[in-house]
Amino acid sequence: MLRLSLLASLLLVAGCDTRELLPGEPEPLCSAEFRQYVVTVLRPDGTPAKDLRTSSVVVTTGQTLLHGTASETGEYPVANDSHSEAFGSETRIVRFTASDADVFAMADFVFAFDGCHITKVSGPTQISARYRGNS
Repeated sequence: MLRLSLLASLLLVAGCDTRELLPGEPEPLCSAEFRQYVVTVLRPDGTPAKDLRTSSVVVTTGQTLLHGTASETGEYPVANDSHSEAFGSETRIVRFTASDADVFAMADFVFAFDGCHITKVSGPTQISARYRGNS
């Protein structure tokens, strides 16, 4: 009985089965993990950029995932598991922007959905803002 409980626990922790389901096959078991991906934004002087207006938009569809978040630490959410419907079975580019009256930052991220969770395929963990008007 202990082995069966251990096996069931390992299956839940393992995450998701990403292969296509056969007709009549049950949905995969997903872990209870809630994934959220963040990016740290730095001002041109290297300090954390606090209280920026941000937006995360799926480039191909124009769907806004997040908008208007602020941070006291310079760390901002880009996407999380609540946005899984925006991805479907496709890999999508999400454009993150952050700004205030003085600075602007932008970065592209690539996300996929495995049937259970979104996964960051590529994208930075930290970006540097530029003063407005500078290229």
